[in-house]
Amino acid sequence: MEKAAEKPPTKRRAKGEQTRSKILDAALRVIARQGIRSVTHRAVATEAEVQLSLTTYYFKDINDLISEAFVRYTTRGRPELDDLWAKVEVAMDRFPPAERRRIEQKEMLCAQLSALAEEYIAGQIQEHGDNLVVEQVFFAELSLGPEIKQLVDEHRQALYQPLVTLCRRFNRKDPEVEAEILLRTILSYEYDAISKPFDDEARQHLARLVSRLMGWVMGLKRQ
Repeated sequence: MEKAAEKPPTKRRAKGEQTRSKILDAALRVIARQGIRSVTHRAVATEAEVQLSLTTYYFKDINDLISEAFVRYTTRGRPELDDLWAKVEVAMDRFPPAERRRIEQKEMLCAQLSALAEEYIAGQIQEHGDNLVVEQVFFAELSLGPEIKQLVDEHRQALYQPLVTLCRRFNRKDPEVEAEILLRTILSYEYDAISKPFDDEARQHLARLVSRLMGWVMGLKRQ
């Protein structure tokens, strides 16, 4: 009898990557619903609808699985974040530093930056609510291992440092403090918003919040 034809290596690798991705996505769903401490190989295998042995085949231990799941989460959301800051740079370049000192120009720039921030935050709430839940869980978890904690800290820095750069454009004294206030306020708003209907009224409230924050960063007086 002839031997059954073996699958080409590229097809095997592709199938393996699909299975691995399926397991990681399942881990993120478990984390979103039940928290990090509920992540076990069995719970993830059940969620992914794969054999238990596959979770241990692709991931050496549960910390490895959780770490890789978090990396998948951050990698998936990075393009949208990078796109936001690219648009911010374009908006900033339209207003040279000398023009930014004029109130009228400042107000125009503030409106543009506020619109970009509002669009991004609303998109996160409406389209990526599960991702925000995962992020909140990791930020709040106190018993993270050192490797996972480092990944979480790096993710927070990726959110924080662009805000420092933005705040430094308008305040050279303590931009780090302003960036920290901005980040904490935005994250708090997002985490609260995903538990409620995000309707037109909520969107209008977000617009007012973002405009007030941006005006504060830029030193604009608001009534």
